[in-house]
Amino acid sequence: MHDFLPTAAVIKVGQVIYTNLYSRGYGVVVATKGKQSCEPGATPQDRATFDIVFRSTGQQSKQLPESILRGVQWKVFSEVATAAEVQALVFQAEQYAEQQAYDAASEQARHALAVAQLRVDPAYEYLEQTAEAGCHSKLAVRNIRKALKAAFPKVKFSVRSDYSAARVRWTDGPTVAAVDDVVKRFKAGNFDGMTDCYEYSRSPFGDVFGSIQYTFTSREYSDSLIQHAIHQAFIRHAEDLAGVDSASVADFRNGRLSRIYVELPRAADLQQLVWQLLGLSQVNAIGVVTTA
Repeated sequence: MHDFLPTAAVIKVGQVIYTNLYSRGYGVVVATKGKQSCEPGATPQDRATFDIVFRSTGQQSKQLPESILRGVQWKVFSEVATAAEVQALVFQAEQYAEQQAYDAASEQARHALAVAQLRVDPAYEYLEQTAEAGCHSKLAVRNIRKALKAAFPKVKFSVRSDYSAARVRWTDGPTVAAVDDVVKRFKAGNFDGMTDCYEYSRSPFGDVFGSIQYTFTSREYSDSLIQHAIHQAFIRHAEDLAGVDSASVADFRNGRLSRIYVELPRAADLQQLVWQLLGLSQVNAIGVVTTA
C-alpha cells in the first residue's frame, strides 16, 4: 500500500507515480525542471515540468506540467526510487525510443515497397494514380466508380460525394458485404467515438489511388428480390411457418410481417427473417438469385 505525497511537498527525482491513462500504470520521475508551486517564492508564472518513465514499458511522458501531474488522473506517492533504478529506467526509455524509431523506419520501408508494387500492378491498371500521398478524395471517388464497374460490370451504382464522404447506392445485385470489400479500401481512416475524433490511417492503396474519410453503402431491394426472400423463408422454415398465410411484398414493405412470430435463434419475427435472407441474397449478371 503506497502512501500519497502531501500536496505541499516537493516532487523529487525518483518520485513514484501512477496513472491509468493509456494503461501506463506505475512510473518514476527521472527529471524535473523549473520551480514547483509549493516551493518558497514560486509565482503563477513558474511552470515546473517532469520527465517520467513508466516501469512496465519504458514509455515516457516528457515535460509533463505540474498542474497535470498533481491532477485527479495522476497519483504521486511518497516512495522514492533509488538512483540505480532511476538510471536503469532512463536506459530502458532510451532502448524503447530506439526500438520505436527502428519499427517506424521498418514500417515506412514496407509502406514504400507496397506503394511501388501497387503502381505497377496490372490488376489495378484501370485505376487512376496520384503522384503524392494524401486524402485525394476526388480521385478516390472517381476510382470507386471504376472499381465498382470492374467488380460488378452489370450493376448500376449511384456514387455521390462531398468533400469527406462517398455514398454508394444500388438495387439488388451484390451483397452489401461484397460492395464494402471494394469501397472500404478507399477509406482514409475511422471515426473514434471514444475521443470524438477522426483517426487517419495511411495505407499504400490510399496513397496510390486516393482515399476519403467516409464511405457509406446502401442497398435497395426490388419487389422481385423481396418476393424471392419471402419464398425462401417459407421453404427453409416450413415447420416454423406452418399455418401462416403466404406473405406479400406489400406486407413486408409496410412492416406487417413483424406481427408473425418465428422461433429462430437469429430472428424474432418473419420481418427480421426476410431482412436476413435479403442481406444474404445476390443477383448475378443474368438475373439469377442465389442466397447463402
